Amino acid sequence: MTTLTLRSYVGADGILKLKVPKSMQDKDVKIVLSVDEANGPTVDRDSHGWPIGYVQGGYANRQDLGLPDPPDASSLLR
Repeated sequence: MTTLTLRSYVGADGILKLKVPKSMQDKDVKIVLSVDEANGPTVDRDSHGWPIGYVQGGYANRQDLGLPDPPDASSLLR
């Protein structure tokens, strides 16, 4: 059994999303959840509820996920 301590955000919709290490991908797992309100500084969020810089950081990290670069927009114009 592996014990993980994760910090996550429960949105206004009440949905909690968990991101686990890549070593746990493509496996059946049993989850035991213990919820405790996080102490410490809060994260500044944009108008959509995302942490500031999260969307830009995710786009910049696309290569870490093996995603190709987006096509050059000029090639899409006729």
